[in-house]
Formats: sequence, C-alpha cells, structure tokens
Amino acid sequence: MLNKRLAIIQTQFSKHIPDTGIMLMLVAMFSCNFVMTVQNHSGVGHNIIGDYYDQLAKHPSLLSDVINVLSSSMDEGAIEPLDQLDEIVISEKIAYNNLESFKEYIDDFKIFQGKIDMIYTVAESNGSNKKSLILRSIREKYLKVKAELLPKHQMEGDTAIDTLRRCAGEIFLKVQEKIRNQIITSNNIAVPQEALDLALGIVIVDAFIRCKIMEAPL
Repeated sequence: MLNKRLAIIQTQFSKHIPDTGIMLMLVAMFSCNFVMTVQNHSGVGHNIIGDYYDQLAKHPSLLSDVINVLSSSMDEGAIEPLDQLDEIVISEKIAYNNLESFKEYIDDFKIFQGKIDMIYTVAESNGSNKKSLILRSIREKYLKVKAELLPKHQMEGDTAIDTLRRCAGEIFLKVQEKIRNQIITSNNIAVPQEALDLALGIVIVDAFIRCKIMEAPL
C-alpha cells in the first residue's frame, strides 16, 4: 500500500521535483507521520514540500539565539587581538590537526572570540546554562562526525590521529554543516544569509579554540 501511494505521489509531482532523491524525501515524509493530501475535493493541490519543511522548522535552538545576538552586534567593534600565548596555542592546534588549509579562515574569525565569550558570560550571569549546552551540542556533533569518517579514511598502520589528520578538513566542514542545518531548521533564527555565515564562522572557530571540535595537541 505504501509503495502504491508513493508511486501516485511521485507521478503527481515529477514535473516539479528533481528525480534525484525524490523517493527518499517522500519516504521521510511518511516515516515522520506527515499528513499529506495530493488534491482536496475542490481539486486544489497542496504544497506538500512547503508543509514538510514547516514541520521541520518548528523547534527553537539555543545556537540560533546566539547567532541572532552575534549578528546584531557585528558592527559594534570591540574586537580585541588575542595575546601572544593564545596565538601560539591556536597555531599549534592547527598544525596538530593538519588544518593548515583552514588557517586563514580561523585567523579571520578568532578575533571575535571575545565577543562570543561576552555573550556566553551574560547568559550565565542570568542563571542560564546556555553556554555549556551549546558547547556540548557542538562537541557531540564533532564526535559523531569523527566516528562516521575515521573508519572510511583509516589506512593500515595508522594511529587515530594519523587518520584524523588525513580527513581533518572534511570533518571540520561536516561539523559546520551540521551546525548550520540545526540553525536554519529552527524557528527562532532571524538574520539574513550573510549575517548567518559570519556568525556561524565565529561559533565554529570559537568551538575549535575551546577544543570542542578537533583534537588538542598532546
């Protein structure tokens, strides 16, 4: 019965939806008890794709709150250079994880760490555990991505850090992608695309500096 329903819906929407991945999307809709009507009694079709994404974007995210605040304060300056010791530690971590190709990206956003730290500090002063929840969430995403990718890149004789260094860039980008997806599917993000990109860079580089993603040098 399910296969028959999927076939009917695929036929109805084949003119509007790319063939690639259509069946996976439709299966996902059914699997989460998505209520779909191809055509009502008056003959008017419903936009099931729009409804589906509305269902996805129904949960608030603490990360989105931080992104909103960061974005609204991007033009306020108050950017302080890191001290020499911090610069050395960051450079060592970049080298240890074989992330030299991301050095410029990290350098561009590390100067904003004081700004995001201030946001976390204000939240904590109000009795919120927002900071720890966000950093723990980012850490869990990193650990899941690492567990997924390391076996695919492991070579005979590798240590764990050897394998990680081989796919460090892929890990970094995939964690960033997961964080971004969490934000854009929340219902409390309220910034334009460009502001989101900048604020997301600050969040991911801050997490890198705090050793929530990638490995700390031994």
